[in-house]
Amino acid sequence: MSPFQMAFKEVSFNYQQSEPILKRISFSTSKGESIGIVGANGVGKSTLLRLLVGLETPKEGEIIIEGMKVEKANLMKMRQKVGYIFQDSESQLFMNNVYEELAFGPRNYGYGQEQVKAQVEEALNAVGMMHLKDKPIYTLSGGEKKLVAIATILAMKSQIILMDEPTIALDPRNRRHLIELLNGFEQTKLITSHDLDMLLETCERIILLGDGEIVKDGTAREVLMDQVLLEQCGLELPLCMQNIKLKA
Repeated sequence: MSPFQMAFKEVSFNYQQSEPILKRISFSTSKGESIGIVGANGVGKSTLLRLLVGLETPKEGEIIIEGMKVEKANLMKMRQKVGYIFQDSESQLFMNNVYEELAFGPRNYGYGQEQVKAQVEEALNAVGMMHLKDKPIYTLSGGEKKLVAIATILAMKSQIILMDEPTIALDPRNRRHLIELLNGFEQTKLITSHDLDMLLETCERIILLGDGEIVKDGTAREVLMDQVLLEQCGLELPLCMQNIKLKA
């Protein structure tokens, strides 16, 4: 049994003739970890997630998920284990209604009708969306679409959840709901976000990227409370910490 669930091994990546976006990135994750990926715009946060699901291919190095190398021959098996939630949830929703959206993945992998129904209903209950199961996708609010996107991953029984800027465009109530959901999930989670307050609440570990490299890999409090380090990387303290300093 591998000691890690996912591993980047000396991974470098660039688009065509551009300068490298990621440079010899190496890190591994254990099952059940919640990890935030942070850094200024353009440091490769979203690219890192795209590499994990095979939407991009490393120029150097390799990525291993549960003993499988991320490569074309393994993508179908691997995508049963890894669910990717795009920054723009609407871009990954394409069926007529909520139920059909969640059922698409399990059906595509050959599950029977009763099993599909059970997994869809379990996922809808998990995100509190059962009352919307027959609602057309186009009538959903932005927050509801985000929750449906999360539910599609749960319906597939994904063991690893990748989320790219999940709180973008969410109102305070839906943002709080998302935080509560994330804290209740047992799956391994990798979350890219500029919402450092959300990451401080949901992640135990933070990987800080700068200039395509890992600047710091540590506990959430260790990284997100280091004002000097964050500012060197184009970030600021989480708002909750700024408020504490103002009151002091």
